[in-house]
Amino acid sequence: MFEIRSSIRSYFTRYNLYFQTASLYFFASFFSALIKIMINPLLAKNLSYDDYAIVGYFTSFSILFLPMLSLSISSYYLRNYYLIPDEKRESVLNTITISLLGIGAVTSIITLVGFFTYYRIANVSFPFWPFAFFTIFQIVFNNFLILLQIHYRIKREAKKFAKLTIFSSLFWVTSAVLFVVVLKFGATGSMGANLLVAFIFGIYCFKKMLTKIEFNFKIFKDALKFSWPLAFSAMLWYFFSGIDRVFLEKLDDTQSFALYNIGLSLSAALAMFYKAILQTFEPDIYKAIAENKIKKLAKIIFGIVFINALPVLIFVLFAKPITYILTAGRYTDAADFARILALQNISFVLFYSVITVIIGFGYTKSELGLRIVGAIICFFLYKFLIAKFGFYGAAWGQVVSLLLMAVLGVLFIYFILKNKKPIIESI
Repeated sequence: MFEIRSSIRSYFTRYNLYFQTASLYFFASFFSALIKIMINPLLAKNLSYDDYAIVGYFTSFSILFLPMLSLSISSYYLRNYYLIPDEKRESVLNTITISLLGIGAVTSIITLVGFFTYYRIANVSFPFWPFAFFTIFQIVFNNFLILLQIHYRIKREAKKFAKLTIFSSLFWVTSAVLFVVVLKFGATGSMGANLLVAFIFGIYCFKKMLTKIEFNFKIFKDALKFSWPLAFSAMLWYFFSGIDRVFLEKLDDTQSFALYNIGLSLSAALAMFYKAILQTFEPDIYKAIAENKIKKLAKIIFGIVFINALPVLIFVLFAKPITYILTAGRYTDAADFARILALQNISFVLFYSVITVIIGFGYTKSELGLRIVGAIICFFLYKFLIAKFGFYGAAWGQVVSLLLMAVLGVLFIYFILKNKKPIIESI
């Protein structure tokens, strides 16, 4: 009995740091998601079917624009932190921060012009201005918040991460209530609140990270060499979880489109669980890879997937009453979509974990190749499912597309572990 107690005590002592860190990450994500969920009935009373359709349509393009506007350069800092000598880390962070500013300034104009050209050619029914402007520049400023959150996570500064995340969420709630509920600006107010929060916190995070004006061209060149396949690969993510809105807009059914987007937003609330877990253990995934501890890596991934599956299954069982409460009884019909789309969270966690491992091993170009193949398959998959089953076909497409990519990724990892040595190099 003494040995068992000693073993349990040793276990908790050993993983005490993980528990403390995970609790802070989870609390920050949970609190942020909770306050957004709490005001959802209030927003639902002040947003129409048209508003939800517009917000959902433009939000879907964020998946495509995010890597365009950052070139995924922050991933270089995350993946290589443990391989960078201590004396170089500050220089790398300064260079990445300035690089994000320059990349955002140039690519935002190119993206805006390209998006406007597509709009004219595709003859989209939703208005272009000001929603395209809100979408693009929200991402530009939010990139600095993302980088600072990465910095805090990888340095295990969970308290700073929690404060930053919670304060940004509180400011968003205040802005959303003001613009949507008080001033009744509808979709314009909803997306305008997003931009305002991104702008204010983006400026703060930029100043927080930049310790001095320093730009190392060699670091920038190495970062681009590492990240460009990831950026292009991330753009292809649009074909897994964004292009459905393009197909659905052509069905000319605003009410169903709105209900579908509401279902997406409700299922996205479950993301607080996998975000908290991933934010806690993602650095450990890269560390396990750097130390070549494959069994430890497998245990981490299994734990991430298992823990995140539990709240999803609970949501699926009680989707109807939850949807009724969160939409103030106005959009309860969105529950059927929410129930299906919630399963996407399980597929995503599995997919993201697998992709993180492939990137950690250094096979960024191979990961890009996998995603190209997957994007082609998913394009035709969505086209078939939506043509055959409409909005429900799109919902199931969200689940199946990510599961398909996860399976392809697992097969690739099995191949490289069996036949090749992982590419893990120091800087």
